[in-house]
Amino acid sequence: MKRLKCACSAFFISFEFLVLLGGILAGVWFGKREIAGFAGIELTDEKIKYLGLIPVVSFAWVFKEGRAILFPPGDKKQILCDWPDYWQLEIVFKVALANGVIFAVLGILAWLYKWNPPQGSAIILLVVGVLGSLINAYTVYNAQIQVNKILIQRKN
Repeated sequence: MKRLKCACSAFFISFEFLVLLGGILAGVWFGKREIAGFAGIELTDEKIKYLGLIPVVSFAWVFKEGRAILFPPGDKKQILCDWPDYWQLEIVFKVALANGVIFAVLGILAWLYKWNPPQGSAIILLVVGVLGSLINAYTVYNAQIQVNKILIQRKN
């Protein structure tokens, strides 16, 4: 029960969840309508392909760096694994991976969307996917800094 509570709080009390919630609300509000500000902009599939892949690349980075956080090289691994709250770090990393998958899927869906003319739902998918993945990557980066700081303090 403690682990489920930790996972739920890590998922629902986060900026990533706010981005998802904002995307859902924007999707309900705009739906299939064209967004006036984007009507004159010609978006080609080539431009969208690269923007839609930002969440996928971000997910790959989160996976790589998150693994390095959980299993640091050398003798730091033992210090971290002996930490009594290590299980919370694992759960938060798993939530970050789940967020990364969600945003990567949104980016791929935006990439596959027909962009002529750009619909509100396609733009929302793209913005939510990119913004959410960047926030998720920042969260993992910040966690990496905090873990390294704790390991340095424990070692001294």
